[in-house]
Amino acid sequence: MDSKDTFISLLVDPTVVVRLTPKMVLMGDFGVGLMSISGLTPTSALLNSEMVSINGAQALAQIRIGAAGEYDITRNVSVFLWPAYAHAFKKQYFYHDIGRFEVLAGVSFRP
Repeated sequence: MDSKDTFISLLVDPTVVVRLTPKMVLMGDFGVGLMSISGLTPTSALLNSEMVSINGAQALAQIRIGAAGEYDITRNVSVFLWPAYAHAFKKQYFYHDIGRFEVLAGVSFRP
């Protein structure tokens, strides 16, 4: 498996924000969009057969669902943790659906 596949996702991802306490926020999101895969070669692990000839980037429908928690350390600084699951649906000649679990974490600043 000697390919270097490149993945780019473009999603519309509305988010619901609920303030639980003055310092704590809960968020949930559900995104819908596309994932583009470029750099595919006939030997890619993503393809069902080495007999497939791919020309150009391939686009797959994708959804993403996540839930997050955010805690205000000060009035302007907060920390967050945002786990999510993204799922791209199988296209003809692909081996299987493509799914990934992701965790976003960080510090946010609001002036």
